[in-house]
Amino acid sequence: MALNIEQIYASLPDVMADEEALDLVLRHIGRVPDYDNAKVSALRTIVFYNKLVVQAPGGELVKGELPTPQSWAEMETERMAKLAAEERRRRELLFPAENYVNPMRAETEKFILEVVSGLIGALEQQVSELQEQVDFLIRHEIAA
Repeated sequence: MALNIEQIYASLPDVMADEEALDLVLRHIGRVPDYDNAKVSALRTIVFYNKLVVQAPGGELVKGELPTPQSWAEMETERMAKLAAEERRRRELLFPAENYVNPMRAETEKFILEVVSGLIGALEQQVSELQEQVDFLIRHEIAA
């Protein structure tokens, strides 16, 4: 038996002690057998997503307000806004802000710089020695 949101809302008690009590109420409302936890989970998701039940400051679950029906255009606008927000979030993950510093990358760059700078210094020394030898050979060959 398919229930709509209004039927579920009308059948909910005003206060429930915890989620187990909510599950019992949902099993009763939806005539869900004890072994069908998936159906109860689906009903619980519907109830929380539509905010038919909210958590009070004391920790108990209380009946929320019945959501107002939206037009197709409003639902589409909301869906597009969520998609745009998700797209922005993914884009920001690909291209982090300028001031973002990945600590692992900074540590790796520092290590590479330490290792490579010593090698670069040795290579520069070898290049300068080879340049001196080439200059010496060129001078002696021109003089000969």
